[in-house]
Amino acid sequence: MTVVRDEVLGVFTHVLPCRSCGQLVYFSLSNKGKRTPFEVDERGEATRINHFSKCPDAKVWRKRT
Repeated sequence: MTVVRDEVLGVFTHVLPCRSCGQLVYFSLSNKGKRTPFEVDERGEATRINHFSKCPDAKVWRKRT
């Protein structure tokens, strides 16, 4: 099982493949406090790049409120 350190929450969190494109992601809180997928870089480190900005199927998963 792969984990990364989430610097925002200060905890380790699981890394999972995106169910659409396979990119490794982890879930953390966005600036608005919503649970959001962020990307993991090629070195296996957590980034703050929102996966919705790059995923080709982001519209399928994004929830509008």
